[in-house]
Amino acid sequence: MARVTQVLSIGEVARRIAETLELIEVIRANSDNIDYAEMILVDDGTESGITT
Repeated sequence: MARVTQVLSIGEVARRIAETLELIEVIRANSDNIDYAEMILVDDGTESGITT
């Protein structure tokens, strides 16, 4: 079984595929687009954290 060795913030994903962060946020908000365990919330000390 493969292990996760790297995660990217959704901001970095948006930059890499040349899309707006707002579009990626809309896609992320629709649970039909995301399989279980593909999104990780990282606690960075802020109220909202970082979605990766």
